[in-house]
Amino acid sequence: MVCHRIVVVFLAILSPTSGIAEFWNGNEVMEYCEPGPKLQYSRFYVTGITDALSGSGVFCLPRGVHVGQVGDVFCKHLRDNPGERHRPAHELAVNAFRSAFPCR
Repeated sequence: MVCHRIVVVFLAILSPTSGIAEFWNGNEVMEYCEPGPKLQYSRFYVTGITDALSGSGVFCLPRGVHVGQVGDVFCKHLRDNPGERHRPAHELAVNAFRSAFPCR
């Protein structure tokens, strides 16, 4: 529980401020999908999304899936769909997870 709070606070600090609810778009998150020390930020982002939507039926993570795998799915979706990267990152993440981890 404490880890989840840290992630939320961390994302709030890193997120640009604006008058809309979308903090990041796909282009901004894509910067954190490249190998290197910033890769962990994309992992924090997907952890927040998967935790928030866990059990919602929007997508269904199978047992054994780890955060690195979920992050890879999201980053691959961003790379494969450059024409969509201007959209809110949380929408793109949900689309990626819905496609990769459909509920059966």
